[in-house]
Amino acid sequence: MNSYIRYFNLKDVNLQVILADDMYATQKNYGFVDKDAKSLDEATARKNWKYVAACMKYPKSMDEPFYLIFKKPYLERVEECELYRLVFHEMTHMCDYKDYARLNNLSSYEELFSNPETVLFQHWSEYHAERRGYAAWLKHRYGIQLKYGTDKLGIMEKETISNIQ
Repeated sequence: MNSYIRYFNLKDVNLQVILADDMYATQKNYGFVDKDAKSLDEATARKNWKYVAACMKYPKSMDEPFYLIFKKPYLERVEECELYRLVFHEMTHMCDYKDYARLNNLSSYEELFSNPETVLFQHWSEYHAERRGYAAWLKHRYGIQLKYGTDKLGIMEKETISNIQ
């Protein structure tokens, strides 16, 4: 976490890290309202979470911390480069969602998920998180450094164009 915070010069980071033995049971305590948690039958929902190694849960209110939940048994058996990948991936989501809410004057993160127009942002955040996570993995596995942009407003365009060329 600290390497991400230092590298991207983040300020006012409000997050809580949770290590879980059971991702499904743990994630139900954060970011969901009852109707969301009950949208899938228990067996299907538990099966979907079986292979999840980490997730970011947005806070229910704007003054609460983001929650980064990591599967403890997974963390105990993976190489350091994979730990960096997971942390960079989830921290990127946190920053993306925070920035989106700020730029669009949202009063809650739930607004972000209830508006169908934000689906493209959600997909972009997944790309962005994968890119930063993979870059961290490459750096810690092979010493390869990818280029990063620090202009958050233009990062999608700049990173996409510079990596296509």
